[in-house]
Amino acid sequence: MSQPSFARNEPQAASYLQRGMAGQEHLMNLNPHVYGNIDPHLTHPMHPAQPVPQAPPNPYVPDALNHEFSGDEGEQMHQSLQNQTPSLTASSTRSSSTAPSSEAGDIEQYTTTLGKRKRSKRKNDSLESKSRILGRFWNIFVFVQAALEEGNKYYGDPQISRNDLSTMQKFWLDYYGYLVEFLGEDFFEEEIDARGIAAFAEVITNGRNKSKTDDVYAIVENLGKLYPFKTELPDKILRGYNHDECARLLAPRKYDLNDQKVREDLRNFIRVPKYNDWPMFMYENYTCDSSNFKIGWCKSDLLIRVGIYIAIGPNKAKIGSNGRGGRKGNAAKHNICCVNAQFIAYCCVMLHYALSSQPHFYTSDPETGSQRDRFPYQKFYYAIIKMFSDFKSELEPVLPFWNERLFPNAASKVLINDNTPASPIHDEEPSDADLMQQQMLQERDERAQRPH
Repeated sequence: MSQPSFARNEPQAASYLQRGMAGQEHLMNLNPHVYGNIDPHLTHPMHPAQPVPQAPPNPYVPDALNHEFSGDEGEQMHQSLQNQTPSLTASSTRSSSTAPSSEAGDIEQYTTTLGKRKRSKRKNDSLESKSRILGRFWNIFVFVQAALEEGNKYYGDPQISRNDLSTMQKFWLDYYGYLVEFLGEDFFEEEIDARGIAAFAEVITNGRNKSKTDDVYAIVENLGKLYPFKTELPDKILRGYNHDECARLLAPRKYDLNDQKVREDLRNFIRVPKYNDWPMFMYENYTCDSSNFKIGWCKSDLLIRVGIYIAIGPNKAKIGSNGRGGRKGNAAKHNICCVNAQFIAYCCVMLHYALSSQPHFYTSDPETGSQRDRFPYQKFYYAIIKMFSDFKSELEPVLPFWNERLFPNAASKVLINDNTPASPIHDEEPSDADLMQQQMLQERDERAQRPH
């Protein structure tokens, strides 16, 4: 296993993408969207004083997400992104992992594949602690060891032109670089050298999965305290389209729930919403304006409360709570004072699952579309991130909207039952994401044609 090829003599720069520019000026000409100008108003969630590059894709979004995946490479991408962890049940215990937990004070000895040096036991392992935030702010689904092994091949190598990399290679490079930036280059290098890539990836994967289990359990169990349901919120399998209010929060705008046949079709999975048809819980006041899909997108009170619950703590999220007391929140533990696209997408995934009747949370998607009791959460997650990446300027108000509610005191803000199922109805209409994209592209064209 080769060690990371860090450019050790490069000047320290604010972010992975900015570091990529140092000593590699030729890359700026090859990919101006990535190695572009620096906007001092954009900040990293863990290091708010440090600028990150402006222009899509933003530093929280792999450049590869701007491409359509097809053929062998697309199949490789699909397979690589399948995290092989087992499904989680809403009724399961909060964490069954035997991996060390910083909160629990567990300790464990690690060995490295590089030099076979042993790492001494230590309480509250720092990498384990940091790993718990990565699913929320880095990526919930990406296969960590693949990102490390593949990204390591290209990171910091001035002989490699980004234009010569495939879509998959860019994807791994971007996530590798963002992980280096997120953890800090010195810390990242020390841990990789001491543990080896495989053990390092295992710690991150275990920590990420434990926090995901905690969040799934917490949002499912406390959903009734985050939204004023008029009727009692039932057990998990009786939610979704079996429950009037859950149905109205889950259903995309194209489905008329006053039509009993539509409601029955949704309940019986005859009609299955697309992963990129936005549910109403994503919209401010739970209302979507189909003439302008971006209005209110990702601004609902319930979605914000889910974000507050995960990042800040339950006491500030619950309806009627005075917000006092409680332990330090997840964001404060890791010095995070602003959100990013990944965190918003993560909250959408957690909320969608909590509202649904799906009994298990799967980290891998079904082979085709949605299946009974198995929504394609990976595709949903990446569709949201890609929208932020492709339309950064159009969706610019969303991140400050979140920051003002989660981090009001932060000095820096990012602008940033039939036994024989009927045949499914194939939805041939454009998805909400497609229509939203068309509207914002049209706005761009109109702005470009205006006299300066």
